[in-house]
Amino acid sequence: MPTEVDEGNPWEYNFYTKDSQIKNPDKGVRLKEEYTLLMRWMKGIQKSLEKEWRIAFNSRKKDSAYWEERSKTFSNLYESVFSEWESRWESISKNAFKQGTSLAHETFASSQVIRDFKNDSRLLNKMTLLDRPFTDPKVIDSLLRDTLGYLRYALDGAEEKTTKILRITQQTLLEDDKLNQSIAKGLIEKNTWEAAKENLQKDFEKALKDSGISDGKFIEINGRNYHLDSYAETLARTRIREAQTAGVQRYAEESGQDLVRVSDHSTLTEKCEKFEGKIFSISGGSSKYPKLEMWTPFHPNCLHVITVYIDVVSIFGYDPYNGARNSSSALSDLRREELREQVEWMENERKKPPEFVPDRSKANISQPKLNYLLTDSGKSGLFKNEFGFSENNLGELEDSIRSSLEKKVSKVLITEDGIKYIVDTPIRNPNNDNRMLTIVWIKDNKSSLPRFITARPAKKKKEGNQ
Repeated sequence: MPTEVDEGNPWEYNFYTKDSQIKNPDKGVRLKEEYTLLMRWMKGIQKSLEKEWRIAFNSRKKDSAYWEERSKTFSNLYESVFSEWESRWESISKNAFKQGTSLAHETFASSQVIRDFKNDSRLLNKMTLLDRPFTDPKVIDSLLRDTLGYLRYALDGAEEKTTKILRITQQTLLEDDKLNQSIAKGLIEKNTWEAAKENLQKDFEKALKDSGISDGKFIEINGRNYHLDSYAETLARTRIREAQTAGVQRYAEESGQDLVRVSDHSTLTEKCEKFEGKIFSISGGSSKYPKLEMWTPFHPNCLHVITVYIDVVSIFGYDPYNGARNSSSALSDLRREELREQVEWMENERKKPPEFVPDRSKANISQPKLNYLLTDSGKSGLFKNEFGFSENNLGELEDSIRSSLEKKVSKVLITEDGIKYIVDTPIRNPNNDNRMLTIVWIKDNKSSLPRFITARPAKKKKEGNQ
């Protein structure tokens, strides 16, 4: 089962891990339509803002009435954004929420445990089998108000910043006019006039640069400037994922299900690594699984998906599929020993990470993985266009990837599915491109051989960490 899934569209809400795949029956058709229309409208507003700024900047007018009118124009544009979201977002939240309950419902429907034991009293005493996905008006209203709150904060800040820059622009024109009158009347020397003009222009250019408005960045969040349409996209994608997650959360509550599982797409994002692929207890009452400390999304634009998880042992006290001898024996002796060895192996690797990928001489690189690097839209630009690899020289690509095994391990990640070994190194390539890559290998268990997972550009280290 592939673990690298690039579902970047917010209306896609399917679940993938290394060993499972759950396709959501709700394909988000309506959600896609509503999201696309809103983002297209936001791009039009961004263009209008940039146009109005060019008009104001190039006008050279100095009277206050003109600049008050310009400020009002911007204010109206910002208010139109809020009104548009206010009218559209409730429906978007509702469709996203229902998509979350749809995924959770499909998780139940596709479960072998549910199919085999849906009439068993032991299962029915542990959970409620719901008959369909659903919506929750109270939750949807809360999602709407929260989203509009974020948007209102951003738009108020944009309006305040725009008004300030318009005022600075007007003041700069007035000061420049005064200087020109002074030199014309002989009140100041030419060199003094030139120096004053230069300082005035520098101050104005610095104010413009710091604001970001001259680059079309009207939104400021935590000291960083953003284009309005880009900010809107990030806000929409993140809040849609929160609505989808809220659907899963409410489905878990209604069905009495305490366990959830996070998807796995071989992330290297630090905030996500401790969650990816793992099973959690919502209440924290499980002796087997840790408490879920945070629901998805783990950060803006996060791609991780969460859904309910059914642990057959927690239902029956043993695993009916694993040949346990009796109800008091949850696992066979052989399986117990395998798990003990797995835990010891992971703990040893964590405490004393290996210098190189273990068993590197026998590492496996599958051809589908190599083809993926050359055909995927997110990968081929690097490996095919910039490095110069092609389907005709897969052997050369494989040798280059394999050469990373000669380098020392940069980081070891302990995951539910095994241990990932991270190697940061450039690789040989036809175009002699020496950029640093992050190459990920994994061992499923102590006795398995390492296999290649993915390769991507390495993150640049911050100067303070070098």
